[in-house]
Amino acid sequence: MRAVESMVPTGNLQATFITYVLQLASLLVCIAAITPIVAYKNQKQTKLVDALRSLSMRSWAPLGAAAATGLSTLLFTSTFTTVGATRIV
Repeated sequence: MRAVESMVPTGNLQATFITYVLQLASLLVCIAAITPIVAYKNQKQTKLVDALRSLSMRSWAPLGAAAATGLSTLLFTSTFTTVGATRIV
């Protein structure tokens, strides 16, 4: 019974709910930022990156595009999450 009581918040429920929502949002932001890099790895394993390189694409371009996409996703989603959190509170 003590384990259940320790999980139930005793303070301000609204602040606790916002904290849980922001923790979930931060996990989703991390997943969204990592997804392009994982997609690049899968494309490399299926030889799609080699096919793109055969079309005179620079060797760093596919990885650079995946990294730029991941970083821009991280920037935009964390910005929108922060703005949304400050408007809620």
